[in-house]
Amino acid sequence: MIPIRRAQSDVDRVRVLMAQVAPAPTGVAHAGDAQRRSQLLERIVASPQSSTAERVRPAARVSGWRPSRRLAMTGVAAASVLAIALLGVVQPWNTSNTAEAITPPPLAFEFVDAHTLAIRDGRPAADLLLQLSAVASAQPTVEAAGGVQRVVTDSWDLTVAQARQDASSAVVVPNVVETTVRPDGSYTQVNRRGAALSADGRSTISTDLALPAQSTDTAPAGTVDAAHVASLSQDPRLLRDQLDLKGGCTGVQGSPAQSRCEFLAIADLYSFSVITPQVEAALWAALAQDPNLVDIGQTRDRVGREGVGISLELRDSGPERLILIIDPKTGHLLGREDLLLGGGRELGITTPAIIAFTAYVSSGWTY
Repeated sequence: MIPIRRAQSDVDRVRVLMAQVAPAPTGVAHAGDAQRRSQLLERIVASPQSSTAERVRPAARVSGWRPSRRLAMTGVAAASVLAIALLGVVQPWNTSNTAEAITPPPLAFEFVDAHTLAIRDGRPAADLLLQLSAVASAQPTVEAAGGVQRVVTDSWDLTVAQARQDASSAVVVPNVVETTVRPDGSYTQVNRRGAALSADGRSTISTDLALPAQSTDTAPAGTVDAAHVASLSQDPRLLRDQLDLKGGCTGVQGSPAQSRCEFLAIADLYSFSVITPQVEAALWAALAQDPNLVDIGQTRDRVGREGVGISLELRDSGPERLILIIDPKTGHLLGREDLLLGGGRELGITTPAIIAFTAYVSSGWTY
C-alpha cells in the first residue's frame, strides 16, 4: 500500500478548508471512542496552520475546471475525506450494511481501497498502458463475422428520485442491456433488470440472458455510425485526433479537461461497437502519452473478472474520479467506474460515492 500523497500538505489544506466550511461536523456516526475522535477533529481544525497551507494553490497543469468551481468542489471533497479518515463515518456503501445502500460500494484496488479512492493516487500509468497495448496487439485478429454488432453491458446509474436518506430497504440493482447495431446505423436495446449487488459490490448476470425484458428501444437507420471503429487509425497520434473529433474534445492537449474527454470518448466506443484487439492496442498506446493518468493497481470488476485500474490523477479529477478497468491478460476494456468526490448533498447522498458503473460483459458479431 502506498503512502498518502503529499500527506502533510493535504492535512494543512484540510485544516484551512474545514475552518472555512465548518469548524466541526455534527450529526455524523462515529466509530470507536466518539468523544476522543471529536476532540481530535476539533484540535486539528483549531491548530495553527503552517505557512504552506495559507492558500490552496491551483495545480500547475492547465485545467478545464474554473478555479472558483474547483475550489468549492475541493472544499466539499476535503470535508468528506476528513470524515472518512478521522471519524470512521458510516457511508451508504459501507459493506457491513450494503443491503440498505442507495449507492454501490466502491471497488478496492491494489493501491487504493474503497475508503481511500478519494485521497490516494497510484503511480504513473505510462508503463502499464504500454504493456496493455503490447498484450492487446498480440491477440488474434478479429474479423467481422456477421452484419450485426452485439454488445452486452451490466450497468447502474444514480437515480436521484431513489436517493432518499430514509430508504432503508433500497438496494442497488444493475440494468443488463443487450445492444444490437445493424450496418445501416439502426440499433435495438433490450433492457433487463439484474440481481441486487452482493455485499462486496459485485453483480451476477445470466450468461444466456434468460431474464425477462423490461423494455425494448429501437432507433432508426443512421442513428449511429456502425463503421466508425473500422475507420479508426492504429497510429496512436492520429487515433487521438479522431477521438477528440468524435468526442468534441476541445481542451488543450495534455490538460486534465482533455484527458477526461478522451477517457469518456473511449468508454463510449464500447457501448455500441465491437472493438478489435488492434484498435485496443492503439487506444492504450495513445493514453500512455497522457501525463495525467495514474495506475491504481489490480482489482476485480463488477462481474468478478481480474483487471487493472487506470484513473485520472486525483488532483486533476475535479469533482468526479473516472476509472477504466482493463483485462491485463487480453488488453480488453472490462468496465468503467464514476466516483463523485463532493457535492452529493443536493443528490441526497454522502460523498465520496459511486454514481455510475458499467461492466462490458461481452461483444461480438452476429447475423
